[in-house]
Amino acid sequence: MCYFKRYISEGIPGFRECINFFLCIDIENCRKVIFTFLYCPEWFVKTLYLSLKSRNIREHKELQGDNSLAAGQELPKLLTRVRSPVIASVLHKMEPERCAIRIIAENRKGVLRDIATIVAEHEANIVMINQEVFDSGPFCGMAELYFEYDFNNGGDRETLIADLCHIPSIKDVRAYQPFGHIFGSRVIIIGGGAQVAQVALGAVNEADRHNIRGERISVDTIPLVGERTLALAVDAVARLPRASILVLAGSIMGGEISRAVDRVREAGIPVIALKMAGTVPEHADLVVTDPIQAGIFAVMHISSKAVFDINRVRGREF
Repeated sequence: MCYFKRYISEGIPGFRECINFFLCIDIENCRKVIFTFLYCPEWFVKTLYLSLKSRNIREHKELQGDNSLAAGQELPKLLTRVRSPVIASVLHKMEPERCAIRIIAENRKGVLRDIATIVAEHEANIVMINQEVFDSGPFCGMAELYFEYDFNNGGDRETLIADLCHIPSIKDVRAYQPFGHIFGSRVIIIGGGAQVAQVALGAVNEADRHNIRGERISVDTIPLVGERTLALAVDAVARLPRASILVLAGSIMGGEISRAVDRVREAGIPVIALKMAGTVPEHADLVVTDPIQAGIFAVMHISSKAVFDINRVRGREF
């Protein structure tokens, strides 16, 4: 209790918000979090408070619909996910149940509206959706709709599927595990072919070590050349589902790419850059000389079990 009294009396920023976080978790996890607090109280309060604050900042910006930076505006210092394994696991357990459904339907107007209506009637919230039209195979000419949704109050998935099957335009409905449970968090590597290959080497080897122990981390790469092409690819990372960190691997990057890096960081995705010519290293969260080590750092940061935290070495060069 002496720690709590000291923090309350000194008015440490964010401590009261952290207390509210304690009140939302169960007893077992509360013991783990309190142990972490007692072991390193200053770091714990700062990490938890800024992580909760970053969530609010991101939600506010999404409501505003503006993810661009004005001239001279500074980037938020912490806009990434909770990196403490204990805190991250507790927050994960507080989230609603995530489910996924794949639907084969006729390719016509109004199908998405009919599906969304049924989902809303079951008080489920669609959090991700992907649509495409088959151009080959047994469903050629038909539409595929894959979406993931949350059940906030323990809804009945079987009843939802049965009601979707009653829509005349729907031919098949099947439930699946969401992509987050299969492919997990994604490391995105963009840049020149040789450097991308070396970063991927480190990332894949490190991800293998974590996935063997039950985590799910996948590595996506694309070798590109040209400032405009790279800038478009970097900008698109903020729109990729489950993209958790970006690694830029190349010999020279700047101009439009640097501005795209700012927008990705503002969206809450940290950026690691290799040591290179150009202005991109000045805009990245971390600069790493060894490409293999850069891939390892990226995986360790998004891992829920690793202790490496990019927020604690932000702005440094290794």
